[in-house]
Amino acid sequence: MRVFKPTNFLYYIRVIKLNLVDQMKSSLLIGCVGNPNFGDETIMRVWIDKYKNSASSNIIICDGINNSNLRKYIDILGYKNINVIPNDLSLFSLGKYISYSDSGIRINNKKDFFSKISAISKYLEDCGVNNIHMFGGGYINSMWRHHLPIIVGSKLISDNINSTLFSTGQGLIPWDKKLDPYLNVLMDFDKIDVRDISSLNVLPNHSGRQNVSFSGDDAILLFSNPQNFAIKEEKVPSLVMCLQNDLFQGSDLFSKILTEKNLAAIKSCGISNVKIISAMQNDVKKLNERQAEIIKNTGFSVSYVDSDELLKNGIPFHKESFFLTSRYHIHLIAAFSGGKGFAFYQNKYYENKHFSVKTMGSLWPVFDVKDFNFNDFGNLIANQIKNQTPFDEMVFKFWHDKKKKLAEEIFTQQFQKKYFSENIKSLLEFLV
Repeated sequence: MRVFKPTNFLYYIRVIKLNLVDQMKSSLLIGCVGNPNFGDETIMRVWIDKYKNSASSNIIICDGINNSNLRKYIDILGYKNINVIPNDLSLFSLGKYISYSDSGIRINNKKDFFSKISAISKYLEDCGVNNIHMFGGGYINSMWRHHLPIIVGSKLISDNINSTLFSTGQGLIPWDKKLDPYLNVLMDFDKIDVRDISSLNVLPNHSGRQNVSFSGDDAILLFSNPQNFAIKEEKVPSLVMCLQNDLFQGSDLFSKILTEKNLAAIKSCGISNVKIISAMQNDVKKLNERQAEIIKNTGFSVSYVDSDELLKNGIPFHKESFFLTSRYHIHLIAAFSGGKGFAFYQNKYYENKHFSVKTMGSLWPVFDVKDFNFNDFGNLIANQIKNQTPFDEMVFKFWHDKKKKLAEEIFTQQFQKKYFSENIKSLLEFLV
């Protein structure tokens, strides 16, 4: 195994060699999972199933933001023979070695950084890993810059152990131009795929690059499965609410939505249940006393689904239910499963996310809550329950087919492995 040290930098000053890769034997799947994070954990499940059902990967190893939790989640889901990388060898741990200032990006302790890279490389090589897959989500961007070193780390490790390296369904927005050196390294992956047009547009010189694609969100592959594991069929319809308190004021919205007037209008459509679901840690999990009293007085029942139950059983779903969510993947999964609803946002980050779901075919209205009047919200919901078409089947099929083609490309290895970095300068910016 080649070990990276500062003295190894001239390793990159070599002629590029392109060789067809061997069939995958063991794969590392990297994602923002274990938080909990229902959307990205759904994507993880989709890819695990794809790898297990293909003949291309004998061993699957997962890496996430909290691998102790991730181990628990994988066990909850009943997966067998899925390994989780130790927390101290997680690629998410690389963020602590990087600092940012007006003068640029720097490695704080090069010796420890390269020692960590070598330790992770040895662990993965001992596991027989010859394929590294950084799957989708919105965790590689300037909002979560502490995750960006995963790009450089995975490239170094991939070159160390001669593995294929690709990234799928990435949401790179927002992006700060000062962080462009990371994009230069990302462009050197064997495959880089993004989920929205804004993310594609930040990639430098991407036009005509065969290793770059734009195929939408990885979760679309869920709908290739014979059974949709991300939803749980219910016997009666409900008003299903998933509103967050991070980057959004979900608690405030509950009081505006759950009024006697609004609930009466919703009840006239045959809905008399409210389900509060939690996809991540900061989602609203309980109603306050006043809200619970209004629910009771209007003849509604209320129930709660925590993140563990949501992961295990899926989103409570009935074809006549109505969904209100600020969460991107709740919007995506519910809409493309045939559910009706509204999506809300309060910032550009989530605006881009929700409108990217509409690009993939969702017909849900998407609202900026700052400009929204909730006074007649119940009647608006009642109208949508009767008249809304959840998604455009032709548009969705277009994106679903693109994602299936990407998966086929990955599993049949229809690309060439770049054993040496094309973008030598970009890597040296980090390594020197």
